[in-house]
Amino acid sequence: MPRKDYISVEGNEAVVVCAQLKASGAYFTYRYHFDQQHNEIAYLFTGSGKSVMHHVLLPLEISNIKTITVQDNARQRQIPGTLSKIGISAYLDFSTSLEDPAEITIVIN
Repeated sequence: MPRKDYISVEGNEAVVVCAQLKASGAYFTYRYHFDQQHNEIAYLFTGSGKSVMHHVLLPLEISNIKTITVQDNARQRQIPGTLSKIGISAYLDFSTSLEDPAEITIVIN
């Protein structure tokens, strides 16, 4: 069973999650931080494997994304994403490489 650790930060929302599959040794870990004052989500991640499909839960009041920027290995670029909904929950879906740790900055309109 994957292990999960959650953290709450005063004034902002943050979560730290680490999931590991013992049989294969595969893992994925991320830190999600929503900065309401600047309308940004910082999403730092790493893991084993070559690529990952992200399905990021957005705060309830979010209905539009301005940009998704990836910073990894001294390289910065914008990537496309798709908004999806399940019930009242909104998600941002996108793919990235797992070759290096990376930080995603999601700027909200």
